[in-house]
Amino acid sequence: MTAYEKAIELVERFERLGLKPYKHEFLLTRVEARQCALIAVNEIIEEWQNVSDLHSIIVIDGNPINVIDKVYYHQQIKKEIEKL
Repeated sequence: MTAYEKAIELVERFERLGLKPYKHEFLLTRVEARQCALIAVNEIIEEWQNVSDLHSIIVIDGNPINVIDKVYYHQQIKKEIEKL
């Protein structure tokens, strides 16, 4: 999934999980949803940065993952959310 697609997905998911009742759903405004998505992505970036050395490769479920690639991917998602 591209960073843009992930940004859209996150914001739309937060919009649907809001606190304002609307036709049996609870919605957030786009601005509120963006803020929530940014908080979530910032937390993910921070966690990846704290995992280990950014040049490390970790293995999750048998899959090698380059930490710096994950940090970069989530930073790109953050940039895309900020553009929405």
